[in-house]
Amino acid sequence: MNPQKILEEVKRGESVILDVRTDGEWSEGHIDGALHFDLARLMQGEKLSLDLNTHIYTYRRSGGRATTALSILEEQGFKNTTCMTYIVTGK
Repeated sequence: MNPQKILEEVKRGESVILDVRTDGEWSEGHIDGALHFDLARLMQGEKLSLDLNTHIYTYRRSGGRATTALSILEEQGFKNTTCMTYIVTGK
C-alpha cells in the first residue's frame, strides 16, 4: 500500500480515509483529509453516509479497532474496504 497513492485517491474523491479513534485521540493528531467517525458510533449501528462502492481505508493507532470497523462496514454493505497498517503517532 502506497500512502502517497492513497492520499491522491482521497484528493480526487475516489477514496476515504476513515479514522475510527476517539474524539480525544483525533484531537491529538490525524491524517489530513481523514473522516472521523468513532468506532463506538459504528458499533451502535450508525452508518456512514457514503456510497457503498466508495473505497474506504481504515487505520489505527494500535490494536484492532480498524479491523473491527472494517468488519462492521462490510456487514453494512460497503464493498471496497481496506485496513491500513499505518499507525498514527500524533500531529
